[in-house]
Amino acid sequence: MVDGFIKIMAVSPDLHVGDTLFNLEKIKEEILKAEEKGVKILVFPELSLTGATLGDLFLQPTLQKEAVNALLSLESFMEKRDMLVTAGLPLRAGGALYDVTALISGEGIHGFSPKMILNPKESRVFSPGTDLVAEIDKREFIVSPDLIYRCREKTELSIGIITGSSMTGPGSVEDDLAATGATLLIRCGYHGEKAGYGKYIEDAVKAGSDRLKAAYVYSEAGPGESTTDNVFGGHKVICECGVMLAAGDSFNKAEVLSEIDLELIENLRIKEIGFINSPPMDMEEFSLNITDTSITRTYDHLPFVPKGEEEERDLRTIFDVQAYGLKKRLEHTGIKKVILGISGGLDSTMAVLVCARTMDLMGLPRENIIGITMPCFGTTDRTKNNAEELVKALGASFREIDIKDSVLSHFKDMGHDPEDRNVTYENAQARERTQVLMDLGNDLNALVVGTGDLSEHALGWATYNGDHMSSYGVNDSLPKTLIRRLTSFIADREKDDNLKNILKDILATPVSPELLPGKEGNITQKTEDIVGPYELHDFFLYYIYRYDFGPGKIYRIAREAFRDIYDDQTILTWMKTFYKRFFSQQFKRSCAPDSPDATGISLSPRGGWDMPSDACSTLWQKEIESIMG
Repeated sequence: MVDGFIKIMAVSPDLHVGDTLFNLEKIKEEILKAEEKGVKILVFPELSLTGATLGDLFLQPTLQKEAVNALLSLESFMEKRDMLVTAGLPLRAGGALYDVTALISGEGIHGFSPKMILNPKESRVFSPGTDLVAEIDKREFIVSPDLIYRCREKTELSIGIITGSSMTGPGSVEDDLAATGATLLIRCGYHGEKAGYGKYIEDAVKAGSDRLKAAYVYSEAGPGESTTDNVFGGHKVICECGVMLAAGDSFNKAEVLSEIDLELIENLRIKEIGFINSPPMDMEEFSLNITDTSITRTYDHLPFVPKGEEEERDLRTIFDVQAYGLKKRLEHTGIKKVILGISGGLDSTMAVLVCARTMDLMGLPRENIIGITMPCFGTTDRTKNNAEELVKALGASFREIDIKDSVLSHFKDMGHDPEDRNVTYENAQARERTQVLMDLGNDLNALVVGTGDLSEHALGWATYNGDHMSSYGVNDSLPKTLIRRLTSFIADREKDDNLKNILKDILATPVSPELLPGKEGNITQKTEDIVGPYELHDFFLYYIYRYDFGPGKIYRIAREAFRDIYDDQTILTWMKTFYKRFFSQQFKRSCAPDSPDATGISLSPRGGWDMPSDACSTLWQKEIESIMG
């Protein structure tokens, strides 16, 4: 459970209906296999010791007795094992028969979670779950649907168990368990296989884990059950806070295995408004050794970029948020024109595409977009030509204003030697461009649209009161990796071949501020050579912002995500740069212009990210240094 990771496996082994001895041996076999894989929590289906389809045979004392004997044998087998196991059986208690799931560890049986919702056929033999005490082997155990099992060594691991596959109806059992502190929900069920049922189960478990900010594991009876009326598919699913970690297809006997992240769950719950745990009505404690956990789950190295069947919808939504945000600002101010600097790079390309979409939404001519290119000392022909061709291809108004003489005049006024190409040399160009845009915006009654992105804001890669400033920003919640994907998405769907080719060439151009002269007109400044790869910085930002992970945890998962891309030293080097810049450049974010949040991650000082400009990065840098050795 180092870094909050704990390995979980869901299985649906072969069984013989009513043969507890056979079923017990199969369960033992799965436990031994799980031990070899480092599993700490092993989940079996409902009524796994007997089979779930015995009907009236559940009322037979012979079956009930042998089920308890099998449970006690399993308890003996588990002695001193560093693992938790669920086991299902019919249990007589308080003058009634209950369908229960037991939780067992190396310390013994911890308690029983009874089934709450029964169908008419089950009601013939079982009673709905209630709070009572059962006596087994001269020991008393809690039987309660509200029972929480909590780890002594890692209190973040609190388990709630639901017996039964039904996830519909009022008064959700998992809601109550999560409200009393359960971070891991285990559901043991059985259900006849039907067309579409597998997707329903996966969607329901995924949605439940997201809504309750919990890990959710489901294991269901498989083909070993009776086929008199149904065939059972043995679905197994592991989800975490709305993310599908692992799932098994129908009739697939293979186990489903992954690691849940308790730290992630706890951090999300802390930020969740109104998610305050009530004290559990019933609680049992167990022990597990705190050991490191090998990671088999995968981490996307581009976490901001939508993927899968929702990719197109998500990208369109992001683009619409940008455009409708700008539309509202223009309508509110009564301004019908926009002005922005066009560099021929990705960010200004994205911004002018948003402006074009906005003009279309407002029924205004695209000539109302004024794209200004302002070449200076480091501008290359490639970017300058792409800027001009892009604006014209969109049907917008284009102007070129060369700022070299203005900047040189400014240097003369300041007494700055143009041969001294320090930060003043660079920033003067950025501020001159902003002055041109602001003053020309006044002259033309046009709103100055900012082009900076989330990655640049995080790193402070902007000139204060230069490209840092605008009247309204449209890219501020989009990191560089997402802007690249969104631009590519738009280019792929563009019907105008000329515009498509321009966008493709812009995508192929290295990211550069172009503030220093290059040899033979080539780009001499490549941003990622200076501050580091944006895909790494975006990854760091995502896990800092969304899950509040520290450097050590982020480094660990970054190694997994970038295993075939960057070596460990490279990751650590740029992580150190990220934290240094992220802290030191907060003052720029503290006075950032208005901008819409399109991704759920915003560094806006008005609610996106709250951080003092003089916060120290010492503790974070110290943690990075400890990793670097």
